[in-house]
Amino acid sequence: MWNKLLTFGCVLALAGVAFGNPEKPPMLWEIGLPALSDSSPAVDENGTAYFGTSAGEMWAVDAKGERTWRFETRSEICSSPAIATDGTIYFGCRDRHLYALTPKGHLKWKFKAGTWVDASPAIAGDGTILVGSRDGIFYAVDAHGKERWRFQTSGIIESSALIARNGTIYFGSHDGKLYALSPNGTKQWECSVGAPILSAPAMGAAGQLYFTSVDGYLHAIDAAGKPVWKLKTGGITGGSPVVGLDGKIFVPVNEEMWGVTADGKKAWFRGTGPIRDSALVSSDGTVMYYFANGQLVGCDHDLAGPQWIDSVPYGGSASINLAAGRLYVLAGRMLRAYEWKPPIAQTPWPKFRGNARNTGNQADSP
Repeated sequence: MWNKLLTFGCVLALAGVAFGNPEKPPMLWEIGLPALSDSSPAVDENGTAYFGTSAGEMWAVDAKGERTWRFETRSEICSSPAIATDGTIYFGCRDRHLYALTPKGHLKWKFKAGTWVDASPAIAGDGTILVGSRDGIFYAVDAHGKERWRFQTSGIIESSALIARNGTIYFGSHDGKLYALSPNGTKQWECSVGAPILSAPAMGAAGQLYFTSVDGYLHAIDAAGKPVWKLKTGGITGGSPVVGLDGKIFVPVNEEMWGVTADGKKAWFRGTGPIRDSALVSSDGTVMYYFANGQLVGCDHDLAGPQWIDSVPYGGSASINLAAGRLYVLAGRMLRAYEWKPPIAQTPWPKFRGNARNTGNQADSP
């Protein structure tokens, strides 16, 4: 009965009936793109957004919505960029390289991997760049583009790494294992779940790791790699979870966004169409995400408070970002910025890649 009520509430909310449906945030600007993008934008402290496109270009768009530069590669960019403290932009590309660009868009160096680099790089506290490739190798590259070490798995790596505050590195592989490595690349443990892991892991306040597997489960394991619980979602999209203010986990599941309690119980869901991006939680508790059929949504943790909906272009799977009072939404062939004053929530993992600069490092607070 409760699930039926939740479903009815979702339908009413989408129709703008149930929970007040206050005004959506004002759109500040939009800029058209020549190609689709699945690269979740990274945003620096000045509000400049960096993202890749399927045409093989890395773009920089400033806080006013003006493109300041673009850098051309030789193939599609699915990787989401990360911004180092010195402003260097790192990203992977399907031309088999990891790139480093200056803040002005000039090439610093590129590092050759065995094949496509679709995973998004993480940046360690000492400046080491950490990223996996579809060759099954997880690479550690220093800030000058030289390989420090590599770790071989038995499957493709699309999962983007999480770096915990103590320096431990976590990522998944198509071999069905989540790995924990020390900062020098030594394996601490592996946890096998029996199905490919595409999602980037998220971490809770007590050190639990949350991730999905393509056989349709959301997993929770502890910091020692021991399973705590798993929840059958039926989703096969490989969506990456985030963590809300009260420890609740938000995860995309096929055509729905789910809210899951910290002990692994489904609390609510909202569905209207394909969803391939991760949610973002702001400090006021608003959970924001978009459906690929053209809806940007904002709602509270319990689907019981003020909500808003805006139409966005169809397509894409880039996750939204928030910085400098702007919500950045990359959908279809359009980048939009909305006014949104509350900053990213101070939770252990409030968005895809953890923070506005997409560093994948818990030490870089939102």
